[in-house]
Amino acid sequence: MKTRIRTKTVIIILLILTAAPALNWADGKVCETFLWQLLSQIPQTNGKNSIDWLGMDLETVYKKFGVPQEVFCYRADKKEDDNVVFYYKDHIYLFWFENRVWVVRFDERFKHEFLGIKMGMPREQILEILGDKFKETEDSLVFYLPDQGFPVRLRLFFKENMLFDAYVYRGDY
Repeated sequence: MKTRIRTKTVIIILLILTAAPALNWADGKVCETFLWQLLSQIPQTNGKNSIDWLGMDLETVYKKFGVPQEVFCYRADKKEDDNVVFYYKDHIYLFWFENRVWVVRFDERFKHEFLGIKMGMPREQILEILGDKFKETEDSLVFYLPDQGFPVRLRLFFKENMLFDAYVYRGDY
């Protein structure tokens, strides 16, 4: 889907640039503004702003990410802790509570940087980047992240001292 969107967008941009002189867009500002508005519609799922994804509603998620590749229920120990999860092919999982995203998960296959770190990074390098941790266990680290009107946490899981799973979540649920 991402490739189709990019291909269509490039074709549209080329058509606009070709047609711009005939449409009297000579000053370029109208054309530039239109192109930036068009480009802002392309779904972006690179993880850099994953904190901002917390609290998103369904409409906003569909606009930003498109239709998920899978939707499933994550069963917890207690029924009230069950979650609906949207899975996207770039290995992002959005967990829902009361029609809002409350957890963002990146699994080991996620290729982009998020919050200044990447999958496969050693634990020591992550500590250098993120600074003081809140909690540490043998296989994980928990960090406080900037408050968003609610507490935000980051939990990182390690296998053989390398990052392989990450959760950004609201700390008030």
